[in-house]
Amino acid sequence: MATAAAPNSKLQQSLALYQSTIGKKYVVAITGAVLFAFTIGHMLGNLQIYLPNAEEALMTYAKLLHASAELLWAIRIALLTCFVLHVVTIAQLYNVNRAARPQAYIKKTPTISSYASRTMYFSGPILFFFVLIIAMSMLGLHLTHGVWSMFQSVGFNHPRYTQTLRTFATAAAAVISLGNISIPVCVLLGIIGKDLV
Repeated sequence: MATAAAPNSKLQQSLALYQSTIGKKYVVAITGAVLFAFTIGHMLGNLQIYLPNAEEALMTYAKLLHASAELLWAIRIALLTCFVLHVVTIAQLYNVNRAARPQAYIKKTPTISSYASRTMYFSGPILFFFVLIIAMSMLGLHLTHGVWSMFQSVGFNHPRYTQTLRTFATAAAAVISLGNISIPVCVLLGIIGKDLV
């Protein structure tokens, strides 16, 4: 009986943690880290279009992605799960914040928060619209605050590292945004991709 109760107790503890604000912040940080890693990997794979042997490199990359259907679907399901958890948990945190302050401030003057942090709730949904290149700029804004906030959420927020983490988050967001934007721009300008058509 005690053996059966132990897993049940662990599940209850996990659910209790998730229901707390700190638990939700952990979930946002962890799922955000997974999605951030995917964004980097995806960009690096696509940037192979700049290599001298771009056609061969991209074919190898495509074969690698489809080497195992089971693994590919496991990764897709994991990413989709992280995405859903990320969005749902952020929505829950947003509602918790609104419930804590049902009456809006008369005048809101941000002092410490950045523009990127103030647009987090809006830049996330806008990422659905990846048709236009400007969506990459929204991704950059989202990542600028999201990556830095990820470290804070897991307790890595000593004043000694704050500026370094902010710089890393901004640099990572800029590299990912510009790297992804550069591909369609260079293709449209005819700089790359002519031999791939």
